[in-house]
Amino acid sequence: MLNKASFSFGMITNMLKYFRVMTMIKEIHDIKETYKFLQKAFDPSELREYAWMKAIYDQNKFKIYGYVDNNQLLGIITLWEFNDYDYIEHFAVDENYRGQGIGSQIIEDIKQLCDKPIVLEVEEIVDDMTKNRVHFYEKHGFQLSSYLFIQPPLRENVKDVPLIYMSYPRLFNNEMYDKIFDELKNKVYSRS
Repeated sequence: MLNKASFSFGMITNMLKYFRVMTMIKEIHDIKETYKFLQKAFDPSELREYAWMKAIYDQNKFKIYGYVDNNQLLGIITLWEFNDYDYIEHFAVDENYRGQGIGSQIIEDIKQLCDKPIVLEVEEIVDDMTKNRVHFYEKHGFQLSSYLFIQPPLRENVKDVPLIYMSYPRLFNNEMYDKIFDELKNKVYSRS
């Protein structure tokens, strides 16, 4: 018999939530569904055209992880694996499910999945939305660098997108961010 002092109802509920969540994040292999999901969440300037995305996905250049509940895709991350770090290119939660902790669960699960430092890009802080996005990542241990750059274009005739790197579990020096920028420019943003 369990001792009341050992387990509380809240502890058991949290344990059940954790195990339920761990079974919900899985690798997704449906690039069409992924692209439709990303189109709802990202400005066209931040998303490559479908044919280009499909081509690089078919070459196994990145993986797609989704948060699925009752066969419904609620959140998604696209992840590129490099020698020195893993790179989150896209991360989005269905707008109908935001504010319910799904994004936090996804980012925590990805942190457990990755065995290298993680790098992502956020828009320059210019308003409450961009400030809140940075705060979300900081809450999960990511650190904001001072490395400001313009995103290499993913499409023709799109506006420039000023970005800043964030990394987990630590910041890198500018020399490493230069290396990351060059590697992403040549592998993630390049059509070749």
